Amino acid sequence: MVLPLKKQLVRFLGIQIAMLLVAVIGLAVAGRMQDLLGAALGFAAGSSGAVVFVLLQTLLDVCGADRSRKKALLAMIAAEAARLATTIGMLMWALRSVSSESAVAVIAAFVASVMAYTLMLLF
Repeated sequence: MVLPLKKQLVRFLGIQIAMLLVAVIGLAVAGRMQDLLGAALGFAAGSSGAVVFVLLQTLLDVCGADRSRKKALLAMIAAEAARLATTIGMLMWALRSVSSESAVAVIAAFVASVMAYTLMLLF
């Protein structure tokens, strides 16, 4: 059963928020307070692309992209390109915003947030 995009986004963001809470609690227990911002930015970079994808796909569907296969394919390609550009841009911004010691936290949080796609398929 395929869920609508908005329900998929809610499930995806719910899984990512749960993973972010685990990461933040783990970093707080480990005493790595300077890495908390890096972890939050890494998760933001991983989830912002999904939000942009759903918003753009919804806007294009409202504009009539779901009427023909060609328009639907072009809408999907445009939404995917926007998702990739947003994700890469946010990741670059996150890495430039933190110190070099916190870069590992950014990348680890980004990888964990991207793994939420797989977890969403499993649950």
